[in-house]
Amino acid sequence: RGYVDDIRIPGLLHAALHLTTHARADVVSIDVTAARAADGVVAVFTAADIPGELKVGLIHKDWPIMIPVGGRTSYGGDVLAVVVAETRQQARRAAEAESVEYRPLPPVTDVDAALAGAEVAVWGTDSNVLSTSAYRRGDLDAEFARSAHVVSEEFSTQRIEHAFLEPESTLAVPSMVEGRRHLHVYSGGQGVWDDRNDIARVLGVGNESVTVELVTNGGAFGGKEDMSNQAQTALAAWLLDRPVKCTLSREESFLVHAKRHPIRMRYEAGCDAEGRLTALRVRAVGDSGAYASVGMKVLERMAGHASGPYRVPAIDVVVAKIPHHGSRFQHPDLPRWARAEVALVSAGIDNDYGHPAEETLEAWRSTGALILRTDLQGAVALAREGDELRIQTARSDMLEPS
Repeated sequence: RGYVDDIRIPGLLHAALHLTTHARADVVSIDVTAARAADGVVAVFTAADIPGELKVGLIHKDWPIMIPVGGRTSYGGDVLAVVVAETRQQARRAAEAESVEYRPLPPVTDVDAALAGAEVAVWGTDSNVLSTSAYRRGDLDAEFARSAHVVSEEFSTQRIEHAFLEPESTLAVPSMVEGRRHLHVYSGGQGVWDDRNDIARVLGVGNESVTVELVTNGGAFGGKEDMSNQAQTALAAWLLDRPVKCTLSREESFLVHAKRHPIRMRYEAGCDAEGRLTALRVRAVGDSGAYASVGMKVLERMAGHASGPYRVPAIDVVVAKIPHHGSRFQHPDLPRWARAEVALVSAGIDNDYGHPAEETLEAWRSTGALILRTDLQGAVALAREGDELRIQTARSDMLEPS
């Protein structure tokens, strides 16, 4: 068997997506009359036809599989409708026949505008900051003051298209299994379990009603971690009770899938007369695009690797992911900018003494620290010192907080 687009099923229908013509606009109306009347068209679906949840996502459920009337587009890959027809050519022609009335809005195209602007860039979110990863160790000012040399520089990485050879393709095949409806989805994505769970949520069914099978794909490199057309294809097959395939064109692929995140980094480093690093201050801002995807995890890695392989006595790192909303946890005593995802620091223990003593955890809680993780290797907490964040670790039952 070849790739997804090589699979042929009796009674197969083909789907095409109608993408927005405006990266940021209010959707006033969607008229699918002409599309439904086009040759070979079997059905046209919009967000109004979704029986379950509208939004999906690997970490945050913030990515609408279709933008409804009254909603707002947030990037050029947003889908407004799915056309299903007897042939791929008929589906594509009909998708172009749909009429959408927009109220265009100025797009937010860079992180500085997102940070400076009062208006939220992405529909359905409440902030232009997705996450902040921050940690600090040592007396930074003192180490800089006694450093023989201090240098500073700004670096930036570019947004990168993954350029995999095979565009995204999905085949969804409905069936009856032990007297119950079931959907088998053939996917070229990178996370079949996440895809299954989100598809089930969109259809409003249990996870056991959906199977996602990974088919050999022609490259991914992280660009197929998020769903592209899996949810829309599954929706069409489920509603029609017929097998449906959807394969993106190269242009659609460019528009739809997430790109590697550009990051702007400001470094200030100090060293002694022999060249040993003494202090490091890092401030960085990353661009996650419209939706969360795995943006916060990418920035956690950037923060965690900020000093490379070098040991630095004093370090201060703050990395923000822009534009987006919210945080994975909220703590009322922390400053607003810190109410975000924070890079966890491993306790780095090789022991099997059990979880940290409850006395240690209670002592942390009494100071307002937020317990992030406890396990057999230790515990990690987030503490506040004025307006600064500090990672606290404890190694075993008998050790005091560090």
